Amino acid sequence: MAEEQAESLERLRGIRHVAGRTLGANILLVFLKLSAGIFGRSQALVADAVHSLSDSCTDIAIFVGVKFWIRPPDESHPHGHARIETVIGAIIGIIIAVTGVALGFRSINALEHMPASSPGWPALVVALLSVVFKEWLYRWTRRRGMELRSSALAANAWHQRTDAFSSIPVVIAVSASILNPSWAVLDVLGGLVVSVFIVIAAWKILRPALNQLVDTAPPPEIRDNLRKIAMSVAGVQGVHMLRSRYQGNGIEVDMHVVVDGELPVARTFLISRQVEERIKKSAPGVIDVVVRTEPAAPCGDPDSCALLRAGMATEDDPERSDG
Repeated sequence: MAEEQAESLERLRGIRHVAGRTLGANILLVFLKLSAGIFGRSQALVADAVHSLSDSCTDIAIFVGVKFWIRPPDESHPHGHARIETVIGAIIGIIIAVTGVALGFRSINALEHMPASSPGWPALVVALLSVVFKEWLYRWTRRRGMELRSSALAANAWHQRTDAFSSIPVVIAVSASILNPSWAVLDVLGGLVVSVFIVIAAWKILRPALNQLVDTAPPPEIRDNLRKIAMSVAGVQGVHMLRSRYQGNGIEVDMHVVVDGELPVARTFLISRQVEERIKKSAPGVIDVVVRTEPAAPCGDPDSCALLRAGMATEDDPERSDG
């Protein structure tokens, strides 16, 4: 227990450290982009500054939220609080999507009110710096997110990279506008391209978070691996009723294993414990396993056990009888 608390505390400090660093970097970048966009007369760079501002919002959400999702299971939350991290990941996706749509409408509106002058050099310099700096920030945040096993940090890392990607059309648009002032419309179109990048990135972040919140099962290869591990335990004759779901970054599993019906209860219990321990040890990401044992069909007919289970359920709960 002490080791688990120490590990949780270390993760809390690590995630907050990353969120705090990226928050400071994004606030600085927002100031630079907004200043260069206004004084450099670049609609696309102003739009990009708003995108960077949304990065700051998600940094704050992670910095505050990690204190709650890192908590251990309690009486009210027996499965733990890891879903809070998933919710924050979904909120990050929603914030990014709303930002992208808003910037898209702003760019469309700007097409009707074209600026009188083309962007200046400060806008181009800041846009170039943003591409390089944001790509570095993405790589650092992603690496730390993997080390700390944080899906929220991983989502936020992609948020950083969308900012880098969105600055590329800004660089192109501003460069073209500087070279030829009659191409100033490209700066506004660049803002529209940025908004499309942002919405696509939002969906990539939001989709896995929503899948976890509605208890979507892990991929088939993970479930197949769980079956193979269970079948590798001596005494297991079959596996069925396998159910798995994500709980934050971890996977919860429950399954039924078929054993010899003549075995003593103590032996069947030992088999179930061996299955649980082997899955936790051999299956990456599994944080909890519940295994139930069932006797093999007495006459070799798989349907016999199904009828037996149905009969036992009816005897235990008369209201469940079809009659």
